[in-house]
Amino acid sequence: MCTSVSITAKNGYQVLGRTMDWDDLYVLPIYVPAGFQWHSKFDGRQYQNKYASRGWFSGPRLRRY
Repeated sequence: MCTSVSITAKNGYQVLGRTMDWDDLYVLPIYVPAGFQWHSKFDGRQYQNKYASRGWFSGPRLRRY
């Protein structure tokens, strides 16, 4: 899912884009499968996902491909 952005150009044309269309937003789609095991930095415990999950990863430390 993306946030849509609509801009009206000086000549009256409408430009429609989604947040994933701009490279400089540093956003990547992510997918975490069911059964994925991970280690928590919060409490130091090991966890395993019951369900799959998808979403967006963003941040200033994100490195492109």
